[in-house]
Amino acid sequence: MSPELPSPELLEHVHPDMRLRRVELPDRENAYSLWAEAAAHLSPLEVKDFDEFETRAWCLQQDLGYWLPEGAIRRELRDQIERNRRALETANLGVSLGRFQYPEPRGSKHFSEDIELDDFIRRLIRIRNLKARLHASCGEFGQAARELTHSLRMAEMVMHGDGIFVTYLSAIACHGSALDSIHGLARLAGAPADAIANMLAAVDRDWRGAEALSQCVRTEFHYYFLEQLASLSAGGSLESLVDALLEGIYEEKSSPFLTDDSPGPHPDGRSAWRRQKLLELLAGHPSPFDPRQTISAASLRAAENMRYGESCWRAERERFTENRLLSDDCWPPQLHPDFGYEVLGPGPEARKAVEEHLESMRETDYAPSLLAELVRYWQAPDESAFAAARERLRQVDNPVGLLLADRETRILPSCVTILFRGRASREATKAVLAIRLFLIQRGRLPENLDALVDSGLLAEVPNDPFADRPLNYSRDRAVVWSVGPDGAGESGDPAADMVWNVATA
Repeated sequence: MSPELPSPELLEHVHPDMRLRRVELPDRENAYSLWAEAAAHLSPLEVKDFDEFETRAWCLQQDLGYWLPEGAIRRELRDQIERNRRALETANLGVSLGRFQYPEPRGSKHFSEDIELDDFIRRLIRIRNLKARLHASCGEFGQAARELTHSLRMAEMVMHGDGIFVTYLSAIACHGSALDSIHGLARLAGAPADAIANMLAAVDRDWRGAEALSQCVRTEFHYYFLEQLASLSAGGSLESLVDALLEGIYEEKSSPFLTDDSPGPHPDGRSAWRRQKLLELLAGHPSPFDPRQTISAASLRAAENMRYGESCWRAERERFTENRLLSDDCWPPQLHPDFGYEVLGPGPEARKAVEEHLESMRETDYAPSLLAELVRYWQAPDESAFAAARERLRQVDNPVGLLLADRETRILPSCVTILFRGRASREATKAVLAIRLFLIQRGRLPENLDALVDSGLLAEVPNDPFADRPLNYSRDRAVVWSVGPDGAGESGDPAADMVWNVATA
C-alpha cells in the first residue's frame, strides 16, 4: 500500500529538482531478492578481541595498525565465517548483478519494512572485512582483496538503491568501512602488487555519490514528508490540525532524566498538556498552515542543499543552509516536535527529576550560563514568555509549515558534509594504493602525487573535494591528507580525522 499523498494540484508546488525520478528495476536485475535470501542465513559474527581493538583505536583516534587474527582467535573467526558461507555465496550472486533497489517505500507506518535489509548489509560487510583480515593473516592477499572489493561494490549498490536517509547513511558508513579496510590491507608489508592493483581498479571506478544522495532526498521527501502534509491537510479546523500534528509528527521521547527507579511522568503531563498549549499558541492565527507554501519552501531548501553536493566545497555553505525558515524564538522549544517534554510532563515528579539532574551538573565544570539555559530549556515556559512567542508567531505566515520544512531539511547540511568526506576518503585511498604500487615498483616513495600520473598508475592526481585541488602529500611524513570541512589542514598540519598513512616498506 502506497502512502497517502497530497492532491496533484499541491504536487505542482514541488521544486522541479525534487520531483521523484524512480524507475523500477526489473526483479531479474535487482540484487534485493538475493540479499533478502542471504539475510535469512546470516549468523551474526562476534569476535571480542576485534571489538576491543576497534574501540581502542576509536577512543585514541590513532592508527593501531591493521589488526590480523592469530592463534585461537583465528580459529574462532574461521569457524564463525564458515557458518556464514551460504549467506556470503548468495550475497556474491547479488553483487554480480551489479544493481540493487529497495522496494517502493510505503510511508512512515512501514518504516521498519522500508529499511529491513539495512542491518543485514552492515553485518555482512563487517563479516567480509573480517574475512579479508583472516585471508591476509594466512598470506592469501588475492582473496582478501576480493572480499574488500565486494564490500565496496555492495555499499555502492546500496547507496544507489533509491532508499531513504537512513538507508543512505548506513550505506555510506559501509562504504567508509570498506575503504578503511582497503587502506589497511594495502599497507601490510606482504601485500603483493596484483592485489593492490585490483583494489585500486575498484576504488578508481566512477562514484556518483551526489546523484545517489539527491535521489535519496527525493525519495524521502516524496514518500515521507508529503505523506505527513497530506494528513495535516485533511482537516479544516485548528483542532484537527493540532490532532494531526500530535498523531503524525510529535513522538514520545525517552528522557535522560528518568531512570528505572524514577516514578515516571505525571499521568496528565503528556499529549494533553501539549495539545492544550499548541491550541493556545496557534489560536487566532490568520494562516497557521498552508500546504502549498510548505511544499514550495521545503522542496526549494532541499534542492539548494543538493546542488551543494554537486559543486565545490565552500565553508560558508553550512552557515547558509542551517539558517532556519522559522525563528527559534517564535516556537517555544518545549513545544517543538523533537523535544521530549511529553515524557517529562509538567508534573512534580518530572520537575524533581530535572532539578536533581541539574544539581548534579552544578558539581561539574559546566558554565553557570549553560546551567541557567538548561533550567530555562527543560522547564515549561512561563505565561509571559509563552504569550510573547504567540505574538511573534502571529507575524509569521504559515508557521506550522515552516516548522515542518525546517525539520525535514535540517539533516541535509550534514548529509552533504558526509558526502564530501566520502569523496575525500575515496580519493585518499586511491592515492595510498597508487603510492604503495609506486613503492613496490621503484623502491621509494614518490616525490609528489604528480609522479603517480607520470608513472601511469593514475589518470589524474587525486583531488581534495574540500579544497577543489589535489590532496596534500608529504613524503617525509608518509601521509596524505585533506584540509577537511573546516579547513583545519590548510596550514599543512593534517586534521586528525582526515589523514591517511602511507606504507613505507
